[in-house]
Formats: sequence, C-alpha cells, structure tokens
Amino acid sequence: MTNKQGSLFSVNMRWLIAFCLVLPTYLIFFIGKEPLMQGLAFSLYLIPITVIIGRGEHIKPSKAFFMTWLLFLILWVTPSLINRMSSRLESDLVSLPVLAYHATVLTILLLTFTTYLQKNSKHESGTLIRSIFWVMVPMALLIMIKTAYLGTLSPARPWPFGIHPNVAGEIILTFMLTALWLRNCWLKMLVFILSITTAYLLESRATLISCYIGLGVAFVVPWIRQKITRRGLLVSLAGLIGMTLLFHEAILLHGAALLMLDIHTEGIAGRSHMYHLAIESIINRPALGNGFWVNPMGYAIPEQITYLNDPVNVIHSVNVIHNAFLRIASENGLGLISLILVFIVTASYRLYKSQSYKEL
Repeated sequence: MTNKQGSLFSVNMRWLIAFCLVLPTYLIFFIGKEPLMQGLAFSLYLIPITVIIGRGEHIKPSKAFFMTWLLFLILWVTPSLINRMSSRLESDLVSLPVLAYHATVLTILLLTFTTYLQKNSKHESGTLIRSIFWVMVPMALLIMIKTAYLGTLSPARPWPFGIHPNVAGEIILTFMLTALWLRNCWLKMLVFILSITTAYLLESRATLISCYIGLGVAFVVPWIRQKITRRGLLVSLAGLIGMTLLFHEAILLHGAALLMLDIHTEGIAGRSHMYHLAIESIINRPALGNGFWVNPMGYAIPEQITYLNDPVNVIHSVNVIHNAFLRIASENGLGLISLILVFIVTASYRLYKSQSYKEL
C-alpha cells in the first residue's frame, strides 16, 4: 500500500504545476468556453494540492499570508453577500455558487504556490516558469500560425480558432513573458519577435503595449540603472521633452502607429461609454459595488448594445467593462481594488529595489 502511494505521488511537482496551470487554457481555447467547461477545466488546479497532501507534506502558510488573504476574501465576498441578501432589483444577479467556486479555486492556487516556494529556492521558481513556457509552446505556435494564415486570407481582424483576438493576445503575452527565463538568447529573441508580430496581426493594442512594457522593464530599466547616472538621466529626460515639444506632431503620429492607436480608436476604441458607466456605478455604490460578476446596468438595458457610432457596427456584451481595475471596483467596491493596488505597488517596489527585473 505504501509503495503504491509512493509511486502515485512521486511525480515531479514542478512539471505537475506547469501542466495543471496551462492545460485549462488549452481546454477552454480549443474545446469551448461555456461556464461548465470552464469550471471543469479549472478543476485541474486542484490536482497539485491533492498530490502535496497525498505526500504527507504540511501546508503551513505564514501568519502574515493567512491574515492578508483573509482580509482579501472578506473584502471580496462580503459585498456580494450583502448585495445578494438585499432587496435591490439586481440582487438575484449575484451568483453565490460562482463566487464560492472562484474564491475556493484561487485560494487553493495560492496555497499550492506558497507551499511549493517554501520548499524550493528562488532559482527553482525560474525553473518553474521555464516549464510553463514549454507547456505553452504548442498552443502559442498554433495561435501564431492560425493568426498569420487568417491574416493572409482576409483584411478582417483574425479570430484564431473562433476566440476573440484580445484573449489570444493575452495568451501570447504570457508566452512572451515566460520566455524571459529562457537561457538561449537566440530562442528568447525569436519568441519576442514572433509574439510582437502576432500582437500586430491580432490588432490587440493591450497585448502590444504590454509586450513593449515587459521588454522595457526587463532590459531597458536595468541598463539605465547601470549605465546612466541620476544627472545623466535628468539631462536625457529634459532632452526628450525638448524633442517632443519640437517634433510633437511627427512623434505622436509615429507613436500612435507603433502602438496601434491609429485604428478603431473612436471614443477610446469604442469603450468610453462603458468606462463612464463603470465610474458612475463606483460613485453610486463605492463600498459594496454591484456584486461579483454583475454589470453596472443590471436590468436597465438589453443584454447587448450596439455602438451606433462605430463604423463597423460592432456588438459588445455589456458585462465586459474592458478594464480590470474599473470592473473590480464596480463589482466589489473600493475596498478590494485598494488592497489590490497596495499589493501591486508594494510588490513592484520590492522587486525594483532587489533588481529582480524579470519578476517585475
């Protein structure tokens, strides 16, 4: 019995985490994104923690981690509970089972990573990211090839495998960022070029700008810190501002083209009214929000709205605010988004101070 248990749980934890983290994306991207399929796919996240428990390893998060995560859950779950039990018209739009599932799975994911990192060095975390990269390779290559193929067939924006280009772009961005940990410089450079090219073909501005930011932080920021003094940096910034003032029209024109801000940009790419509705929603309910996964309009308008000012007459689903920060604040209140911003700023500052640019 002991031998059977030992063989069952003797898998390489690094590769197990990498596979279980990436395989749900394969399932949702290539098979279907229905809620049931997503739920089944995300259940793979439970496998690593099951193996950890089966090995008899202790899951001992630090007291600071426990208290911080408890605060996060309270700020996330409590507003939705209050909204669900209220007499508001939209109260029945809050799905407590969906909220419970998300909170449970995310908690298990964090416990998995915390336990893994407690038992392994910082170097091993880079090895884990490289493993994630190699598991992503088939999916990323298929997206790149399909996108290039669709781009040659039609001038229309490509939807690889019927998935929205921005979703495909998010996967490509993640693929590029995991490539930062590759040891082979030529392979790393190839991934960067292919990723940025695919972002252009997908016409995904968010992906493209994020690629530029990621590469800038990983390579340009450390070079500036090492090669340029504070005085030199101030002189360079003054010169850059001067050049911008002198040639602002040409810079704006070429900069917009580089960042793909010169296409489909009317009203912030047709999303300004959604931002406005989200901000109004936050002002009206700053503490409680509307409830997890509840859009700002509730029952006020039909399920879908048409952008009449959009030349291609695009139909967007109203429950997509198109901005993660506004969406979190609109659904869950200012408490949760404030805590998330504290996490981001604190982590960024610590990584910058420790010169961990790839992590940053």
